[in-house]
Amino acid sequence: MNNEKTVNVLTSFENIKEGMVLGEDVFDKNHRLLIAKGSALGITSLENLKKFSSKTSFYIKMLESKVNIKTVVEFEDGHTEEVLAKDINMNYTRERLVVKEKFEEMNKSIKKSFDELSRNNTSTEVRKELDKTVEDIKKNLSVNIELLNEILDVKEVDEYLYNHSLNVGVISNLIGRWMELPQKDLDILLMAGLLHDIGKLRVDPQVLYKPGKLTDEEFREMKRHPEHSYQMLVEMGYKDPDILKAVTFHHEKEDGTGYPLKLTGDKITLHAKILAIADIFDAMTSNRVYKARVSPFRVLEMFQNQNFGKLDYSIIMTFVRKFTEYYVGSEVILSNNKKAKIVSLNTFELTKPLLVTTEGEFIDTSRNRDIQILDFEHQ
Repeated sequence: MNNEKTVNVLTSFENIKEGMVLGEDVFDKNHRLLIAKGSALGITSLENLKKFSSKTSFYIKMLESKVNIKTVVEFEDGHTEEVLAKDINMNYTRERLVVKEKFEEMNKSIKKSFDELSRNNTSTEVRKELDKTVEDIKKNLSVNIELLNEILDVKEVDEYLYNHSLNVGVISNLIGRWMELPQKDLDILLMAGLLHDIGKLRVDPQVLYKPGKLTDEEFREMKRHPEHSYQMLVEMGYKDPDILKAVTFHHEKEDGTGYPLKLTGDKITLHAKILAIADIFDAMTSNRVYKARVSPFRVLEMFQNQNFGKLDYSIIMTFVRKFTEYYVGSEVILSNNKKAKIVSLNTFELTKPLLVTTEGEFIDTSRNRDIQILDFEHQ
């Protein structure tokens, strides 16, 4: 069979192995999102499927491991075939696999350091490990479409903190590059982005991972995490004021409505303003314990409309413009269930590009406001 075909494999839970990738959203018995479509299944997610889902069979989109099971495959054109699942390979390019492998290695390193920090080990040894991770990221950070795709890839909810920390460090660094900042600033953004949320390790896990709305008291505790992050950095021996301020101020807003100090405008450092945008973008486009991810294009629109409160608009527009430029030529899913390719950007509305559908129909989304881009096809 043609290995380039995208397939959905329906198989029983007993045949699902660690490393397989879900081809559907799975909900728990209370209709809350349990594991998102596109998630690679680990030990924890397999246990959650068994404990909390009422289903006994699941669609698997792609397989990392080769398992000899005969199953029904549904192709994009609707026809089905009975095939051996060992013949189904992940539909990733070689370059994407390299990026994915590097991200997994860096995530393991971050997890190791964060596990030590969660035990209040803020020794110089932990700092050395974190510094080494930053150097590894710098060495492997090549700005291309595969890097952006990996950042947007759906990850497991239970490893959100590690994935988020890596993503925010990388996104902040990218924004700095797109703003043509000096190398020193790029290094600060990478380090501060990686460490901006370590203070959450000192927040009560019952609050941090609560699936529902936080009480006022719980929200006050959550809002203390920038201060915890600052304290932990000082304990590890970090003295660079730019890194310390970026981590502490990344929830401040231009109009003074942020926290912890309610700073305004120029009192918020440039690095903190960049971190704020990277932090919100990755949080919104990721699955969380209390909400499902939002389409990247929708988040970019929300940025432009200042839906997240007052952020630095010049940085926002740099981010939106450069991010969307990388996706010209990419395939997207539309609200009318059609697939289309991004042909060109609209200078005045960057998130409303010109599209061409698989049937050859051109759609100007800046004029046809009823049609929305739901997501990238690879998601």
